[in-house]
Amino acid sequence: MAPATVVRRSSRAGAGARARSPSPSPTPTPTRRRGGNPPPPPPTPPARRPKSKRASSSSSSSSSSASSRTFFLRVFAVLALARVASALFNLVHDCDETFNFWEPLHYLLYGAGLQTWEHSPRYALRSALYLGAHRVVATPFAAILGDADHRRVFVFYATRVVLGLASALVDAHLCAATRRAAVAGGDADARIARALAALLAFSAGPFVASTAFLPSSFAGACVAFAAASALDGDHGRACVACSLAVTLGWPFAGVAALSFGLVAWREIGFAKTFVAAVAPAAMVAMASRAADSTFYGKPTWSVMNIVRYNVFTGGGNGAELYGTEPWWYYARTLVNAFSVAAPLSLVAPACALAAAIVGGRGASATATATTRARVKILTRAYAPFPIALAFFSALPHKEERFMYVAHAPLLVGAATAACCVGDVAGYAARRAFAFAFALARGGRGRGRGRGLLRFEALARDGATLAIVIFVAAAGVARVVALRVAYGAPMRAYAELPRVATNGTSRAAGEKVGVCVAGEWHRFPSSFHLPSRAHELRFLPSGFDGALPVPFARAHGGPAHEPPGLNDRNEYDAASRVQGGVNGGACDFLVDVSTDPIARRREREEGAEEGAEEGAEDPWELWREYAFLDAAKSPAATRAFYVPYFSARYNVFGTYRVWRRR
Repeated sequence: MAPATVVRRSSRAGAGARARSPSPSPTPTPTRRRGGNPPPPPPTPPARRPKSKRASSSSSSSSSSASSRTFFLRVFAVLALARVASALFNLVHDCDETFNFWEPLHYLLYGAGLQTWEHSPRYALRSALYLGAHRVVATPFAAILGDADHRRVFVFYATRVVLGLASALVDAHLCAATRRAAVAGGDADARIARALAALLAFSAGPFVASTAFLPSSFAGACVAFAAASALDGDHGRACVACSLAVTLGWPFAGVAALSFGLVAWREIGFAKTFVAAVAPAAMVAMASRAADSTFYGKPTWSVMNIVRYNVFTGGGNGAELYGTEPWWYYARTLVNAFSVAAPLSLVAPACALAAAIVGGRGASATATATTRARVKILTRAYAPFPIALAFFSALPHKEERFMYVAHAPLLVGAATAACCVGDVAGYAARRAFAFAFALARGGRGRGRGRGLLRFEALARDGATLAIVIFVAAAGVARVVALRVAYGAPMRAYAELPRVATNGTSRAAGEKVGVCVAGEWHRFPSSFHLPSRAHELRFLPSGFDGALPVPFARAHGGPAHEPPGLNDRNEYDAASRVQGGVNGGACDFLVDVSTDPIARRREREEGAEEGAEEGAEDPWELWREYAFLDAAKSPAATRAFYVPYFSARYNVFGTYRVWRRR
């Protein structure tokens, strides 16, 4: 009986195996057609070959490249609009920008302008090569627009537009490089790059710095380009950008460039880093020395001169002559320019660490890759900001423009911190939602996974978006506050062409004097004057320091050394108008009054007394504009424009243009 049982099971197994195995499809027997041969069998379709890994990788790479290109173009379009707005509405915030750069450029284009001691051949602190590069940009506009009255101001704005578009191009490149680094780390929607683009477009800091005609602005663009190159792994190109920042722009930008050199040394070695940094620096240095020697009329090099003056001039005769500030000075200026983005950027490494701890609880490969990507972004694109902040905060003489070199790295840190805060907020929201769900179910269950993930994503993106919107709103409020409070000088000098049509007639070739006293530092540029016949002149005032003098074109312009110019910020009587406001040298007068009612009463009483004595007041008021009295206005409403509150609490005087009768 046993063998029969075994055979029976074996037969069942064989039957099951036969039932499970696919039976071959029966081949149809060809039928003969009447009077012919059987039809040919159907052709066998060619077998499809599976795609190779190389083809799949190439397709993915091309798709990623196209996506990155689209992102770059979109960001550039947004930033270009923001930078053109800056070119048209930004103020000239620094008198160094006016007298050390716009005035020499005006001289090179039109043969008239003001010369400071820094452009004296005895000191030669300003780069002729940097100035010449902007001359190349401005010359076509000057040739097209001509030298007719009031047209030169359009050359000013056209040059600014070019500077703004160049800044937008570099910043868009940085955003695209940040996106590539974030996507490589598993951040499919590249939140850091999108946040960075929004911050660059709407923050007040880039709005002010991007179109400023200053070496620190140019150096800041070079640092942003170096950061983008470092993120893309092109460390040689990053070193070249840093060399340009130092030799063509501002030598002290080397502080911000230090981190790029260290990263390049680690990634490509000391020899390649040295060649990539030194070779372009040497070529630009030779060109710079040649341009300086030609411009100043003697062998000299501005880069060495400015380093010698700021570093090796002791005894309080260096930059400290122009004022000192406490160590926390940049805390105030950076908050004004970037609001909460500035402190967020300072704590970006801590935020990244917190996000890594939260993300590491799942121990997923995506969380690890995201953390590595953020570390890469912070070490390669953010590091220049804390280094530059520490260095410039330690100097006694501080100016807001010094930190222009680190604006882009600051915003990289702020964007990273905003996304990290979002990750932590999302994690906290998920835990809170799970806890609330468990309480509602009486301790049973933790909620559905899909719902938790959606709630976490909503909280994460909402927190990041809230930070970006707040910084953007504060940036717009800051820009509007600056324009409303201090935009009067740009408008006042823009009115001078209309004043000139009714002004005092002058002999042919005689200069028309536009006089200023204590408001000399708010003069925008000679581009804003009606014609080359108009000349800015300085009245004696409470300021007892050095002032510029007109370039002596007949004596060689910048190659001429005026006797009164000095590097000790000492008073020079030759730079002031002799005889006062009624001495005959002034045809127009620009001043400011912080108490317009009292000053208006003084003018009226003076006119009445003069009328009684048979004399007439030689001046008549032509235009006046609202101008903020900062000493009497609250700090919050004067720093940021707040509808209703700024108009109610801020105190305004008047910025006035007077015309000789």
